[in-house]
Amino acid sequence: MRRFAELTWVELDTLDRNKTTVLLPVGSVEQHGHHLPLGTDDLVLVEVLKQAESLQCELRQKNKANPSLQEILCLPPLLYGNSHEHLNFPGTVSLSCRTLAFVIEDVISSLAMHGFKKLIIFNSHGGNTSLINAYAQEWEQRFGVAVFLLSLWSESFDMEGDDSIFSSPARSDIHAGERETSLILHYRNELVRKEKIDELWSNDINFQPYYSGWQTENISPGNGTLGQPHLATVEKGRSYASFLAEKLIELIEKII
Repeated sequence: MRRFAELTWVELDTLDRNKTTVLLPVGSVEQHGHHLPLGTDDLVLVEVLKQAESLQCELRQKNKANPSLQEILCLPPLLYGNSHEHLNFPGTVSLSCRTLAFVIEDVISSLAMHGFKKLIIFNSHGGNTSLINAYAQEWEQRFGVAVFLLSLWSESFDMEGDDSIFSSPARSDIHAGERETSLILHYRNELVRKEKIDELWSNDINFQPYYSGWQTENISPGNGTLGQPHLATVEKGRSYASFLAEKLIELIEKII
């Protein structure tokens, strides 16, 4: 995995487009309860990528004699997303659906102009997922660039069943809960306001079997947590971080 922004245009121009896949990380800036920072999604995004980059480098070193290996170019991350569900909480910075789509679309248009044919969007905010999924086919038809989406909080990255290290199910631990809090305890322990974590501030979320334009303030008023952060530990975060990085590499290798 190489960093797109660290190449010169001459170096980039020499790459075989049929053996090169571009990766676009997308995150968000939004409230994460009383105990986690506004940049939680971006921090997780960057840290998972860093660990995955190291793992992928080790993997490629073992197979460096294989000339058919695909090159992966990681673009600078887009650290804002569509977070309208959290806008009632101060500090949330949200791009409209239209703006987010247009920004990604312009990135794809530029890549297409330079001959790239495959883009993986690596997303760390659930609110971006449906929008990107909805546009992916249209973008491929318009620009000739195959668009793949890997979202951290999708079923592809679940640790469920007998292998799960978590006490709460993923379907109800969706925001600033056991999983995200464990990760930040591992990545940046000093950023977690541990004194603000209390079982009374936890929310056991049960969504209805239909979609509505829900707002976090209506589900978790004055709080913003949708999950069980009091169950989080550093050890869980360390194990989960390794799992996410390994799973990301596994899925990327399947795509390319």
